Amino acid sequence: MPTFLIIGATKGGTTSLYNYLRQHPDVYMPDMVKEPRFFVVGDREFVRENGPEGWRPGGHVTTLAEYQALFHGATTQRARGEASPQYLYYPDVPGRIRAYIPDVEVIVILRDPVARAYSAFLHQTRDGVEPCTNFAAALQDESRRIQEGWSPLYHYRAQGFYYEQLSRYYRLFPPKKIHVYLYDDLRRDPLGLVQNMFGALGVDPTFRPATEVQHNVSGVPKSRRLHHMYMFLKGSNRSSVKSFGKRLLPRTLRATLRENAVQQLQKNLVKPSLDPDVREVLREGFRADILKLQELIGRDLSRWLGEA
Repeated sequence: MPTFLIIGATKGGTTSLYNYLRQHPDVYMPDMVKEPRFFVVGDREFVRENGPEGWRPGGHVTTLAEYQALFHGATTQRARGEASPQYLYYPDVPGRIRAYIPDVEVIVILRDPVARAYSAFLHQTRDGVEPCTNFAAALQDESRRIQEGWSPLYHYRAQGFYYEQLSRYYRLFPPKKIHVYLYDDLRRDPLGLVQNMFGALGVDPTFRPATEVQHNVSGVPKSRRLHHMYMFLKGSNRSSVKSFGKRLLPRTLRATLRENAVQQLQKNLVKPSLDPDVREVLREGFRADILKLQELIGRDLSRWLGEA
């Protein structure tokens, strides 16, 4: 079983953390499945991943045997983990995690909930699965989508109430086991943040992973052709295509190719500005939760409130 979990938040930098942490020689993270979502299964049998077009299983891994098999490749690594950012959002997940791995280290990275919500909208727009053409309309439609069982990826506003979500973990796990970071820290000093995580996980904190590239960046594609090519490669992540590639290409070369693809994607994306009126409405809606959250985690979040 894993010794640590990255539980979220979605669009908070978890993909970047996954790619940075797994570079450490004493850290093992599954290569084939980045987000197993094992502890989500049971909250919903299915979730709507791609809007109204179709349904798919709510978790990539649905049995304990399959989940444990993800870590069979670990040999001498002291730390074993996975990154499923949905774990922060679903209410029953903390209890399941405690039942299976009560001593687990919990890592969470939080992003300004307004920026996170808009980034999630741009993510879905980027992938061509957001029916609304503007963010305000998607927010108006959110309650209906939640009632109809759409994926949490579409819960733009609802996923931003971090105090409520994180409190569930503090009720079940010792505070020393919960390691809270901010997306602002990741942007400002990614190496320092990741090395701090290494120390929390009990591995050499002086190791220097490559942290130059951001992963899973949101935005609107300038070239749909280039983006479709990227999405094809991304879609092969859990398919026989990747398995075939693993047999033919050494891990270092695969990592280099993946980094090059990420950089090309970033060059192909533009980020439209968020409407100031929409920003203020969201910010006021999150204000009470943010004020309680900063007390819970002992961090100044006045910037999220537009006060700094």
